[in-house]
Amino acid sequence: MKKFIVRSLPFVLVIFLYLGIGEYLMYRISENVPVEVVVKKQLASKTECYYGRTLFENVEPLYKFEMLSNIQPSIVVLGSSVVFNFRDFFFQPFESKFYNTGLMLKSVRDLNDFVNHIKKGKIKKPAFVIIGIDNSLIKKVSFRQPEGSVFENFKADPICNYKEHLRAIQDVYLRSDVREVPEMNYGFGKKGMVGDGYRKDGSFSYKWELDIFLKDSTHYEGDLKAKLREKRDFFTLPLEVDSNKKEELIKVLKEFKKLNIELLLYFPPFSDEFYNIAKEDKVFNQFFGEYLAYQSLLEKEGFDMIKFTTPSRIGLNDYYMANAYHPGDIMVAKQLLTYSTSPERKNKFIDKLNFSLLDSLVKSSNNPLSFMRDTLVY
Repeated sequence: MKKFIVRSLPFVLVIFLYLGIGEYLMYRISENVPVEVVVKKQLASKTECYYGRTLFENVEPLYKFEMLSNIQPSIVVLGSSVVFNFRDFFFQPFESKFYNTGLMLKSVRDLNDFVNHIKKGKIKKPAFVIIGIDNSLIKKVSFRQPEGSVFENFKADPICNYKEHLRAIQDVYLRSDVREVPEMNYGFGKKGMVGDGYRKDGSFSYKWELDIFLKDSTHYEGDLKAKLREKRDFFTLPLEVDSNKKEELIKVLKEFKKLNIELLLYFPPFSDEFYNIAKEDKVFNQFFGEYLAYQSLLEKEGFDMIKFTTPSRIGLNDYYMANAYHPGDIMVAKQLLTYSTSPERKNKFIDKLNFSLLDSLVKSSNNPLSFMRDTLVY
């Protein structure tokens, strides 16, 4: 037995050394910080900091729900990534009572569960909710819709999974670009450290796209055209509207109203470059026509909304889009300001907001994508 231990010891030490160095390499780039620690540190920070992992999944539902539970906001933004650019300073004087849950909820079922959590007292009832109504909510086949309730099946933080941890250690050894420690540290995770990821208000910093624009004033369109052409991801066939989901969504929206929560529905834009090409696709054109008809139906039902647009329709251009289907800060701010002064607006919570700062920031902005308020990064 002694001989076995003596002979095995070098191999055991090598394994522990491999794991220990791997942990240290991940520690240097803040990749192995648990979600609950990230939430506490972001909330306690007096300066902006970001959360964006490279080696581990960011587990948005878990992260966003932890933030939501801590902030207990009066203003909540719900939806997919299309709502990422609604930011806290848009909603003075409620900046500290604002949270953007973008990517926490991905389906009509998730929205319904959110309402039920409010009814059960598991989530504090907000006064004002903005919901991104992108076409995936009413599409028959949604490639990103998870099984079961998002609230009952939060995906555990992968850094607590030994298989994920071993994979990440292997990756940090293999990827010299990831191992490199940035000169400045703005957050948690390799992306977060360089200022790319989720801010503590839940909004997302499109740093990569912004850097492209700052370098040579080029609009980044992304790969949405290829996805449409290849009929994958958002455009997986059958590209059809589900009548049951349409009815379910209306019911859920009415449940928000029954709780005396004021709603604003946000129909996200496309870039002109993408939309002009997409309209030539007969399958997409029919599907999107039904989506726009649903927008009209919700308007007739009395819901306040910011309607679908492209930049050119509101006097802008594609430079105001982070990519083909994500608007930048300035475009979203302009849309919100236009809505706030609309004679058709029924929402009364808007009257409690002070838009003077936002209006002045929009008028003085020299960058079509960002207010450049991430002063530590830029």
